[in-house]
Amino acid sequence: MAVQEPKYVTVIGDLVGSRSLEPKERVEVQKRFEATLEKINRDFGSEIASLFLITAGDETQGILKHPTCCYEILRQIQIDLTPTEIVFGVGVGTLTTEIGEYAVGADGPAFHLAREALTTVKEERKAYGKSILREVRFHSNLELFDTVVNGFFLALSVVKSHWTDKQTRILNLLEKGKNPTDVAKMLDVPLSNVSRTVETARFREYESFVESLQSMLQGGLEAFSKVG
Repeated sequence: MAVQEPKYVTVIGDLVGSRSLEPKERVEVQKRFEATLEKINRDFGSEIASLFLITAGDETQGILKHPTCCYEILRQIQIDLTPTEIVFGVGVGTLTTEIGEYAVGADGPAFHLAREALTTVKEERKAYGKSILREVRFHSNLELFDTVVNGFFLALSVVKSHWTDKQTRILNLLEKGKNPTDVAKMLDVPLSNVSRTVETARFREYESFVESLQSMLQGGLEAFSKVG
């Protein structure tokens, strides 16, 4: 019986519009980018096969052991970089290169699928502009699974697109695990404002989508790979 090669989750992220920034602002964004990735590597170290690093100035690459924490990692990067946008391509597959400490020089199907996914995100955004809100694409070569997961990613992007800047500041903190009382104190707003924001921004529905997506990423990949 042939030994099955291990599969990995390759993540490639690209900052949106960073090249058009003024030099001073670009430097500040780069510093935040570096600090964000250092925090991700520290907080999710047990889930990471090769650490995230900045490549090509505006891109990052990292390799995960399993898709379970994929959404949480991507979302933490998005939140910490706000208001700078970042888009992601995620690929699941084997690698033809050795796993190193950092995800530099990685190659193989997982990397190619991630690059393909990121290219598709960019092409969609260029072709359709604000009419498509794609931030993440997930490619695993399991068509049905990818369709479902990408549908969830898109739904989450649509919900977030309706949040105002004030709502985003409140909801980002809640999503990072802060309780409503702490959020109210941190932002110096009445607790009632936090509660009202949760209702008007459909945050509970958003959290339900997140839970469903995480369940799919945790156990769905293996299940869908056995279909047929």
